[in-house]
Parts: sequence; structure tokens; C-alpha cells
Amino acid sequence: MPATKNPEDLILKYLKEDESKAFDLLFRRYFHKLFLFTCKHLRDEHQAEDLLMDVMLNFWEKRDRFSAVQNIEAFLYQSVRNKIVDHYRKKAIYTEPIEETTVSLSSPDHTDAAICLQETRKVYLQGLSQLSDQRRKVFELRRHELLSVTEVAEKLDISTKTVENHMTAALTFLRQHLKKSGIAGILLFMIR
Repeated sequence: MPATKNPEDLILKYLKEDESKAFDLLFRRYFHKLFLFTCKHLRDEHQAEDLLMDVMLNFWEKRDRFSAVQNIEAFLYQSVRNKIVDHYRKKAIYTEPIEETTVSLSSPDHTDAAICLQETRKVYLQGLSQLSDQRRKVFELRRHELLSVTEVAEKLDISTKTVENHMTAALTFLRQHLKKSGIAGILLFMIR
């Protein structure tokens, strides 16, 4: 092992050389500190470990993209913070996609609700179908599959700003479409 004053320099060197030693060093140097940090915010050791393993593996799998990183520790902490925010965002805004919402038609108490839901679903799907293919994909990945902006950008190979622009435009269009149909109030909570 070459002598170096800064362990981060050694990790960066191994990353550039694509050596598996880099992951071992990365893991040994940062995992415990990041784990404590993550546990503090999630208050669940299993979720913290899963989230942190995702961050570490993502860093390793995409190491060629991160060769310009100057401060690995700061980068990892920011990645963990982003994952924690995504975790809470998904937890806070989870809604069942309208396509999967069902109401039993056999119950007399639910007949009106079922008819309203069917009509709402029809109008909602009409609105979705009027979006451009790319805009619809972005919307569905964000709202139905609950991917983060970054995950959608990576999956569709577009910038995060483009994802945000598509979401803003899609939400604006869907609100207007639902409003014109007279049912905007019913679904606004689902497409905030």
C-alpha cells in the first residue's frame, strides 16, 4: 500500500485505477460515521443501513462519474442527506395511483362514490393521454413510481431541471383539465 498522508487521496487514487480496494477503504472509513448520522435522522437502524448501503453502492457503481470529487466525505454526507429527504418525501406524499383505486359497486353506500371515482379516473386518464410522451413518462415515474427527480433524470437520461420543468407543466395542465371537467377539487390533493 503506497504511503499517503490523506486517506481520501488513497481512495481517489484507487477509484481512478478502478481497484476494489477503494470500496473497502471507503466502507471502512465512512460507513460507521454515516450510519450514526443516518440513524439519527431516520430513527430506524434497518432503514438507515439499507439507505446507506444504497448510497455506498451507488457511489461505487458510478465511480467513474465521481472521479472529479474532491471531498468524498462531504459528497457522501450530501448523498445521504438527499436520500433521507427522498425517504421522507415518499413517505409523506404516498398516494395510491388512481388506476389502482377501487370501490365496491355492490355496496349501496358506495355506489355514488364508485361512479364518481370512475368518472374522475376517466377524466384523469384522458388528461394523462394528452401529455407528450416524455412529459407523461416523467409524471408517471415521479407520481406513480415515486422516483426522485434525480432518479427520473438518470432513468430517462435528461437533466433534473428538465424533469422539474416537465412536472410543473404536467401538473398545470392536469389541474386545468380537471377544472374544466368540474372535478378539480377531488384530485388536487393527488397531483400537488
